[in-house]
Amino acid sequence: MVFTSLLHRLSALLVLVLLSACNQNSEITHSYVDPVLKKMDLQGVMVIGVSQKPAARIGFEDEFVAALSRHGVNAVASHTILPKHKAEAEEVIAAAKS
Repeated sequence: MVFTSLLHRLSALLVLVLLSACNQNSEITHSYVDPVLKKMDLQGVMVIGVSQKPAARIGFEDEFVAALSRHGVNAVASHTILPKHKAEAEEVIAAAKS
């Protein structure tokens, strides 16, 4: 009985220690942007959702575009350009280039 109680307390302590280690704040100290990317004339972002359910895809894309737009990013939902449920890779690439 005493061993079981001690084991439970040690297990609880171990869980608390592990959980407290997960609560560390992180900070970005360095970042890198490819110089080639900086030279490109990018017009915005196309948000492409992947789902077997068209309504889920459309909802995700619309919400993501709205969030990006609130931060001043020019974004477009792929379903407005590629309305088919299952677009081929070549179609997506062509739409992104236009």
